[in-house]
Amino acid sequence: SDAAHELRSPLAALRVQSEVIQLADDDEAMRKRAIQQLDSGIVRATRLVDQLLTLSRVEADDLRSEFQPVALAPLLQNLLAEHFPQAEQQNTALQFTSHAEPVMNGHPLLLGLMVRNLLDNALRYSPSGSTVDVQLNARAITVDDNGPGVSDEQLIRLGERFWRPPGQAQTGSGLGLSIVKNIAQLHGVRLQFSQRASGGLRV
Repeated sequence: SDAAHELRSPLAALRVQSEVIQLADDDEAMRKRAIQQLDSGIVRATRLVDQLLTLSRVEADDLRSEFQPVALAPLLQNLLAEHFPQAEQQNTALQFTSHAEPVMNGHPLLLGLMVRNLLDNALRYSPSGSTVDVQLNARAITVDDNGPGVSDEQLIRLGERFWRPPGQAQTGSGLGLSIVKNIAQLHGVRLQFSQRASGGLRV
């Protein structure tokens, strides 16, 4: 029922933009704006469907039979390289510090998705000119951002499915951290959120 509710809104928005395009007649500016909004709506709906499918797979299947040794340093380096264009576009520095070369038994694609979601969040909520800092040691991956952070009450709810802190300007479905939480549980990893003394969120 939650999934149906979440899908209904973006699909309704797509239909509205489609109707605007049909009614635009000779108003080229209106048509162009509606097409742009339609395109971004399709991207959001596609992302939501992808997240729902991932979440259902992680919850439904026992994927531990597909575990294999995963070197975490190269995995993180590849993910950071993947996010460099986005970081440059919003004038955000991406820093990576490795204090060890740990190898863990896990599902490489899901571990990549877990960290990718954390990086996506850190970049999305960090203001221009800030830094996202990723650190790796023998027992932990830490992602720090310079975003607005959340209150202590909201901190407890991070990772709940379809829940997002109120007043967010950024779009989202509230599934990214839920996927992170489920992948962490599958791997026996403890997920911890905390406020940074200098501002922002530490995961």
